[in-house]
Amino acid sequence: MIKVTDEDRKLMCTELGLSTEQQLIDQVRAAPDTPLPSCSTSEQITAALALDEPRLLPSDWQDSLAAYKRLDKRQRKIVDRARGWYRPRWP
Repeated sequence: MIKVTDEDRKLMCTELGLSTEQQLIDQVRAAPDTPLPSCSTSEQITAALALDEPRLLPSDWQDSLAAYKRLDKRQRKIVDRARGWYRPRWP
């Protein structure tokens, strides 16, 4: 089995054009007990809601609905897709 380091993962995410939020989601999925690195509040909220992990929400944003409303359209789409809520308008 090949071990992928954080540096490798970062490089892959950068090369694939993954957003910071997607990188955080991948990081938490790989190591759930690891605290989130320093990042913006909206990036933390996006990762927490996408993973359905309220413990990861910033202390000022413990209300999930209020936190979701704080996100921009792109970040909401990340959460919606991760949670299975997103449906494209056209088939």
